[in-house]
Amino acid sequence: MVSKTIIFISIFLSIIFIFLSYFGIVRYITIYCKSVDSYVETYQKLKPNDTKVIVSIYTDDINNIKNVIKSVLDQTVKIHSIHVYTSKEDIGDIPEYLQKIAQVSIVNKKYKKLGNVIPILSYEGDGEVTIISIQDDHIYGIDTFELLLEQSKKDPYKLIYFKNKDYTNGILFKPKFFDIDVLDYDGETSYTDWINNNLKKTGFKTIDVKYNDTYKKI
Repeated sequence: MVSKTIIFISIFLSIIFIFLSYFGIVRYITIYCKSVDSYVETYQKLKPNDTKVIVSIYTDDINNIKNVIKSVLDQTVKIHSIHVYTSKEDIGDIPEYLQKIAQVSIVNKKYKKLGNVIPILSYEGDGEVTIISIQDDHIYGIDTFELLLEQSKKDPYKLIYFKNKDYTNGILFKPKFFDIDVLDYDGETSYTDWINNNLKKTGFKTIDVKYNDTYKKI
């Protein structure tokens, strides 16, 4: 009787583990528990992606994005570089781990939710570079970038975003999608409307992808 109970409990726990793993919850918890150094080490061993991909993130608290960065390092594809933007008011001592794997830049103006788009557009002169902009309060699913890049291969002339989400959750785009006016953000227009209005001028379209394994950081 005892052995049957143990077997039942083991099966039950296995099912729970599989369920949580399927929805990315086990990974979410692991990211909070595992050291960033181990992610850096594993990431450096990944085969570089054929396409030059830059991840852009803006933060008001450079000391509180470690778990977001872990989720970037723990992707199924390796990106070319990580650009972290912050303001003069928010900059402090740059964490050592961040100095190893990211380019940290100070911007003179706060662009609100567009802080992960406008600065990188100002910096990057190659219109063909693929940019993935992300938020500093999300843990991104392990194949988030792979999904976006696969969709980009099918629709290379479209900005890609997540279905049923606004653009603040993350988008994939290329600098050539926009004209120079996108840099003059008025601070009032919504993030999504500002981007869409500029895309209308340049003639580029958008497409959404379904993805549910990204979670808000706690």
